[in-house]
Amino acid sequence: MSEELKTVKPAKQVERAVINDELKNKLVSMTAQANAALQGITIVTKSDIVNLVLGAHSDELSAAEIEALKAQHLDQVKFAFWVAKRVKEARDAGENLSMQDVLSMNHHFANDTKPVKRRARRKKDDKASEAAGPASSDKSI
Repeated sequence: MSEELKTVKPAKQVERAVINDELKNKLVSMTAQANAALQGITIVTKSDIVNLVLGAHSDELSAAEIEALKAQHLDQVKFAFWVAKRVKEARDAGENLSMQDVLSMNHHFANDTKPVKRRARRKKDDKASEAAGPASSDKSI
């Protein structure tokens, strides 16, 4: 009895990203909104929403988005070690490069920039009152 060779389909690699709690709630809410609007005709997953949003975004980040990432994630101590490493590499290569030279070449990291202004979170009560419309005193005659 001979065994038939089965072709094994390679598993599709799944990409994963960690979403912070605030954005997770937003993603769950958007998914629920989409599914409610589709009335059960089809089911949309969180992955579908993420793919929709990323698909609508340009292929490159804007300068403002890069600045926001820099403001959120740049570690000045790591940057200092990075600068020192570049100076050491240059010295080992026989080049004359100072810390000031590295800093001037990377001034966009070294400069103290204004932190990105973040909009304050609105309370759920504010959203409900906005949805209800303007107050009776705001009505025009």
